[in-house]
Amino acid sequence: MPAILSCLLVLGCNHPAAPEPAAQPAPVAVEAVTPALLYAQCRDRLEGPEEPGECTTDADCAVAGCSSEVCTTAVRAPDVITTCEVLPCFGALQACGCREGVCSWTIVEILPGPPLQRIPRELPPRVDPTGSET
Repeated sequence: MPAILSCLLVLGCNHPAAPEPAAQPAPVAVEAVTPALLYAQCRDRLEGPEEPGECTTDADCAVAGCSSEVCTTAVRAPDVITTCEVLPCFGALQACGCREGVCSWTIVEILPGPPLQRIPRELPPRVDPTGSET
């Protein structure tokens, strides 16, 4: 018979309770990244300076920049200079064209590849098994 059980049955002693397991840290909420969120994060980089009425058809617009990431007017496109890099937001781009009188991108409905996740700006403190924060 285990010692604690025999103590309780025979002597009626007051044995200290077993320690409670250490609290597990709460799971960190991670938000899925959508094409619209990616696009919004670098919209200024993706769209040229816009002027209402700058286009009437898709032919009035053109793709520019080293990574073909800027949607601007066909007239301004030759003068656009950008750095040569590929950012995650470029994966949200579908087609450059005339939208409501300005040259703008349409974005994909679903991002290609595995789902991206956005990590929160502030992570909760880690708790190690001894209970101290790290």
